[in-house]
Amino acid sequence: ARTATKALFQARNARRNWSESTWRIAAEGLGKLLTVLKDADSLHGNASVNTVVTEEHLQRMANEMEAQGLAIKTQATYLNGVLLAARALAPKRDWGWIRYGIDNLKALTPTRSLVSLADISSADLLQVGKQRFQEAWQNGAAHDLDQAVKARDALMLALLAVRPLRRKNFADLRLDENIRVDQDRVRIELPEHVMKGKKRAFNAEWPAALKSEFFRYRDVIRPLLLGGEHGGAGSQPVEDAFWISERGTKLTADAIYRQVRQLAEEALGQRINLHKFRNIAASTLAIY
Repeated sequence: ARTATKALFQARNARRNWSESTWRIAAEGLGKLLTVLKDADSLHGNASVNTVVTEEHLQRMANEMEAQGLAIKTQATYLNGVLLAARALAPKRDWGWIRYGIDNLKALTPTRSLVSLADISSADLLQVGKQRFQEAWQNGAAHDLDQAVKARDALMLALLAVRPLRRKNFADLRLDENIRVDQDRVRIELPEHVMKGKKRAFNAEWPAALKSEFFRYRDVIRPLLLGGEHGGAGSQPVEDAFWISERGTKLTADAIYRQVRQLAEEALGQRINLHKFRNIAASTLAIY
């Protein structure tokens, strides 16, 4: 109660509730502007937020970022950082004109239809994954660790093609918790609190096209991986993690990202990050 009384007549400070990422965006945006002005000899010793954050200076900053080849989204992030910093340093001034400029910049972003993203379909990705899994299995994935890793990566790619979960959810899949098996029926179940937005759970059948691959991985390949040399410091506990590294530890989200992207590039000649699996799925649905 005393704390509240002492702060009774103090203005609210929105910065107190800023997340670490918001602080970083503000600092990087203002830093970018100051760097541009310093390089152009437009920064003076008695500068203030009112003399630094001007339309002329921000236009110069935008021109410099364009000359550097920065993506429009990146340019907009830097400008938004300047806006955040300006509002924090001079909260009584109207900085809405910066937002207007950011909106104009974003309008320059070339739009792509869903169909234009579908040069590769979910069916293509699924086929590549199944084919690579079969090759690894025939080459001894049941007893050879290198081939077991190839089979695991192939299964991850194939599953993401038709169940394009977000990276963290995909990495955190656990047997008997998120992957439930009832005789020959397999389901993927994720509660709402682990999903983005925390409003809707995810429940789906394991793809019928990957049913045999699932049981080969669960019953043969995963146990082989679990027998690998366990990692030291920084390795994640296995518990009942579904995706296992060659060191016998839980496969991290970053490792999954790298392995799947590398396999897709080798097989299809394109780097496909995990988010693009979702775009491809949407495009495939739109077409078929």
